[in-house]
Amino acid sequence: MKVVADQQIPLVREAFAEFGEMRLLPGREISRAALADCDILLVRTVTRVNGDLLRDSPVRFVASATSGTDHVDVDYLRQKQITFAHAPGCNARSVAEYVVTALLMLAEESGLRLSGMSAGIIGYGHVGSRVARFLSALGMHCVINDPPLAARARQDAMFRPLAAALACDIVSLHVPLVTQGEHPTLDLLDRDGIASLREGTVVINTCRGEVLDETALRERLAGQTLRAVIDVWRNEPEIDTGLLAEVQIGTPHIAGYSQDGRYRATAGIHAECCNFLGQKPEYEFDTLPMKTLPLPEPQHQAQDLLARLARQVYPIKRDADGLRTILGMHDRTDRRRHFDSMRRDYPQRREFCSYRIEGAGLSADLQSMLAQLGFQVCQD
Repeated sequence: MKVVADQQIPLVREAFAEFGEMRLLPGREISRAALADCDILLVRTVTRVNGDLLRDSPVRFVASATSGTDHVDVDYLRQKQITFAHAPGCNARSVAEYVVTALLMLAEESGLRLSGMSAGIIGYGHVGSRVARFLSALGMHCVINDPPLAARARQDAMFRPLAAALACDIVSLHVPLVTQGEHPTLDLLDRDGIASLREGTVVINTCRGEVLDETALRERLAGQTLRAVIDVWRNEPEIDTGLLAEVQIGTPHIAGYSQDGRYRATAGIHAECCNFLGQKPEYEFDTLPMKTLPLPEPQHQAQDLLARLARQVYPIKRDADGLRTILGMHDRTDRRRHFDSMRRDYPQRREFCSYRIEGAGLSADLQSMLAQLGFQVCQD
């Protein structure tokens, strides 16, 4: 049996070698020719899995080490009786922590107090629901919009119209990319929706670039009437540098790139592959170690202390500054390579729940907030 895999999937060689011969390739170089004698295909979002790639190949099992599946033609796989698996929710905590960290950075730079502000959460799946819990822990009021869930819940009053979410201080997008059907999300935040946002609104996109009108957003940002945090872009890796120049925080599709989340994704598709093959796994995934985080100097405000802790765990400005270097690159190929290299060589980043905070004197309210975000607080 032969396994072709994206070489950027963590532990892929170690975990999947038990199934057969391994061939690791850059995700954008996985081609039809490379699958001529392949039985198992393992990908990430950069590989388009469809008939053009799989036609006449012997592939029987495809797995994507991702939460999203819009890069996979699931209908084609179903028609060809090719088993498909992915890792829904694997990076939900990582993305939610990215949103929290980005907002803390913006608040610190502009003197905002997040407590009492409103956040429109558009999409209430694995990621959106966790973002809502985290922002609620910060004292924010969350307005939830998710038409597919609302239709299933029927009379559930928690779900609000899109216009209500767009009227909030912060608008955070967490929907899958859906191009057809009753609830499409392509251009969900279109020119009219962006025009409706009140001055000062913060737009956050960590799902897919295609869910918003980048041109309309760029124009409003240029007029300094909105602020934006953008991690996902149309036409990756050749992104709109004009938009990048205007956003407050722009990163190269790495919101979900915590080490913990990426390991969960590999473990998830490994288990699915074992189920497909009807065999017990031989490889055992080790538990990642806890880390100790010293408590920063006491702050007068809980938000200030939390901002310092978040910055120690995840220096998001590093990623934003790294991506902005492409603004000085004149060659399109160089810009694409830089975008991909930032993802390929991404440094280890752990999640809040991987940290034990040592320090005494924290108020009960602050301890509760930190616990809701996942930190472990030790008062000894």
